[in-house]
Amino acid sequence: MRIAIFVQLITLALISSTFAAGQIAWTSTGSMAEARENHSATLLANGQVLVAGGDQVSSALSSAELFDPPTGTWIRTGGMATPRTNFVAVRLLDGRVLAAGGRNILSSLSGEYLPTAEIYDPTTGTWNSTGTIQKSRSWLAATLLPDGKVLAMGGYNPDDGYLASAEIFDPSTGTWNITGSMAAARRGPVAELLHNGKVLVAGGSNSSGFLQTAELYDPTTGTWSATDSMNYARGDFTATVLATGQVLAVGGFSSSYAEPPIAAAELYDPENGSWVLTSALDTARAVHAATLLGTGQILLTGGQTYSGSGATVSFTDLYDPALGSWAKMDQMAAAREAHTATLLANGEVLVAGGILTTRYSSPIPLATAELFDPSVIATPTPTPTPTPTPTPTPTPTPTPTPTPTPTPTPMPTVGPMAIRFTRPDRPHVSGPFTYSTTQDTILLRVTVSRPWLEVDCRPGGRTHRAMDETPHVLSGTHCILHVKLHSGVNVIYVRSYDRVGWKKSPAKKIVITKL
Repeated sequence: MRIAIFVQLITLALISSTFAAGQIAWTSTGSMAEARENHSATLLANGQVLVAGGDQVSSALSSAELFDPPTGTWIRTGGMATPRTNFVAVRLLDGRVLAAGGRNILSSLSGEYLPTAEIYDPTTGTWNSTGTIQKSRSWLAATLLPDGKVLAMGGYNPDDGYLASAEIFDPSTGTWNITGSMAAARRGPVAELLHNGKVLVAGGSNSSGFLQTAELYDPTTGTWSATDSMNYARGDFTATVLATGQVLAVGGFSSSYAEPPIAAAELYDPENGSWVLTSALDTARAVHAATLLGTGQILLTGGQTYSGSGATVSFTDLYDPALGSWAKMDQMAAAREAHTATLLANGEVLVAGGILTTRYSSPIPLATAELFDPSVIATPTPTPTPTPTPTPTPTPTPTPTPTPTPTPTPMPTVGPMAIRFTRPDRPHVSGPFTYSTTQDTILLRVTVSRPWLEVDCRPGGRTHRAMDETPHVLSGTHCILHVKLHSGVNVIYVRSYDRVGWKKSPAKKIVITKL
């Protein structure tokens, strides 16, 4: 396969904003029939999104509605038997949706914490009651296991307090059975199914405050084991499994609800059970939402920046695992927290509901919804321009002069370059290519298998950050580079530096297209 890479100059600032100038990544869509926060949003097999329950600050909801992506409208569907908020919803392997636990009235009375569960059938648009949970629990976490059963754990109720217990729901029998308990009681933990089949549970809170610890559940044995603790205690944060199998934990409250949230982010590696810090957010936040995009990037939306009844934000950020860094995206039309953000079948993200709080007004539940289009942040492929035919350099004609004077070779524009690889964790295929600073054209032979690659070029040395793969130090205007490229949109950003103070040039945007 022959690939031509066309280089177009863009400003460095453009990298940290949307990449398609003049286009906005967010568009408003139809509003829900009812404003709601702390609700569930589940992508159904038919491409619609089921939104159910939640609350309007003072009262829990039983209603449910469907978002239809082709029309951008909401359709009423059957409501749950019981109003519930702070519950869990899990799509089962057969396409039905399990809703379990939560509270039905926003109070501290023990009778308002629910042991009930019900199942939504998309073919009939109705809910049916199923087996009762062994322990009433709100602010629990739940995960679909590989065998189709559902693991639910943690939570809180006034009678038992903070819960360490866990239960397994079997859809084939409609029953709940106790399984091994966690080492720590946890209210509001995160629970993520790892690629190895185990479940990572981390953070949350109990009587001792926010938790830094994490543990692993093994479905084959029904037992829990310890793993490394996070670098920060976290509550009201997000955790997302990346395409690499690592887990990205972002933001949340760490000290107390009286203190602002944190901006720190970290990665869990299931291979060695360790957490490693990655780039932090520009703006600390909690009660936000995180969505894994089809490109492998993470979209972070909304949240709260201050403690207590602090300011809700409309900020959105994009985390690129290839670079280990965040980029600012367009802001949403509405600031929101305690909302949902669901990846649709077409690759867009539906953000719905939530609540708006300020430091000077009462909380306002939201019915609005909007769509994020990831294609807007991917730079369109420019129309290829013909590659100029190089003019052969004439061979100097010998003269009677004892030492002929050859034509001087111009100094390269960029100079000797060191290449920093940003995806050393990916299997790669190699291909030589030539980088010409005069033609701004790169020719290479590679097999493209994943979405993004970014490299830094600077003369005569390595980049400041140590990488797992040794850069190739090159001279002149041509180089041979073993690159790791990816499928889908393929964009490389190359930065050159002058020799005085390592001053950055504008970034060169390289879009890869097949010839």
